[in-house]
Amino acid sequence: MANPDAPFGFRKVNSLAGYQPTTLQTFGIKSGYATALYIGHAVKILADGTIGIAAAGGAVLGILKGVSYRTSTGEEAKALYWPASTTTFGSVDATALVDCDMDGLWEVQSEGAIAAADIGQLVDI
Repeated sequence: MANPDAPFGFRKVNSLAGYQPTTLQTFGIKSGYATALYIGHAVKILADGTIGIAAAGGAVLGILKGVSYRTSTGEEAKALYWPASTTTFGSVDATALVDCDMDGLWEVQSEGAIAAADIGQLVDI
């Protein structure tokens, strides 16, 4: 039976620290940021100090765990993702919750076949 194609991004399974340390930190997402960010996405710090999606070969700050912001009408929103190009109330940065555990062990679905020797290795997003 084949594995299901049900992407979930990065999911924490353990920590090399031997316990689950508190590693959640808050960062801003620029109002109008044009790329959707979902729970499990690897994120990085952008030049303006806010976060954005991390790309292959680049540095990774951590894994997105949630987002909160005020909609353009002033309503409070808490979400599992950042809708692309969302304008916030007063153009104030949204707040992103990011897991920055440098010793975290994560599982992630591959988009293609992997060799048995690749299991347990580092991943290049």
